[in-house]
Amino acid sequence: MKRTFIFSLFFVISLNLYSQNMSDFEIQVVENFRGIPKGIFITKYVGNNVTVNIPSTINGIPVIGISSGAFSDEVFLKIIFPEGILAIYDYAFSYCTYLTEIIFPKSLGYIGQNAFEACIKLKEITFPEGSAIEVIFSGAFSGCIELEKIIIPNNSGFVLGVGAFLGCKNLKEVRLPGGLTHLYDRVFAYCENLESIYLPNSVTTIGESAFAYCKKLSVINLPTSLQNVGKRAFADCALLPPLRLEMERRFGIGIW
Repeated sequence: MKRTFIFSLFFVISLNLYSQNMSDFEIQVVENFRGIPKGIFITKYVGNNVTVNIPSTINGIPVIGISSGAFSDEVFLKIIFPEGILAIYDYAFSYCTYLTEIIFPKSLGYIGQNAFEACIKLKEITFPEGSAIEVIFSGAFSGCIELEKIIIPNNSGFVLGVGAFLGCKNLKEVRLPGGLTHLYDRVFAYCENLESIYLPNSVTTIGESAFAYCKKLSVINLPTSLQNVGKRAFADCALLPPLRLEMERRFGIGIW
């Protein structure tokens, strides 16, 4: 009798926790998304946890994405994504000003426009080895002023959008993937503490103002693959004189 009571109590508690966790999310069921017959997008977070664990399934259906604005302006410190998340859409976590840590899954392929804009306490972004990440779209991490480190593993065809890390004032370490061909306009502009960056030998284009006002930038390589550098790409990069003659010879004085 006692064992039955304990089992019943455990079952009730477990059931309540499950219901509570699931009730933290509003959802939308989608069909035929990137080859998945049926999946769930989280459309709104209505919980109040300090750490948010995105469930891998809800009612037996896999959670595969986060909709636009779903967590925008919410108050939590950490978010953990399960394997199976494929896409995080525009403004999904923008202005989450207490967010300090993100654990991305290997499955994630797409981060939308301004998805993590102005997450001002976020310090590090790391994608696991073997990550499927293909696109970090325009402004995705712009205004993350405490961000110090970005590591993106190799992925052929990887795209880094306009202003993706614009205004990340404390950014110090960047590891870009081999396969990256374009650094679009303003991608690292106003990263005032960025001192060095290595460009993989796949980069063909550096866009307008890509590194403008990176005042401490003193070390950057020019890969042999590089063909085009946009106007004011290195505006106000006062510590790059050793490369200036080579850059002007190859790409013109307008890049300053």
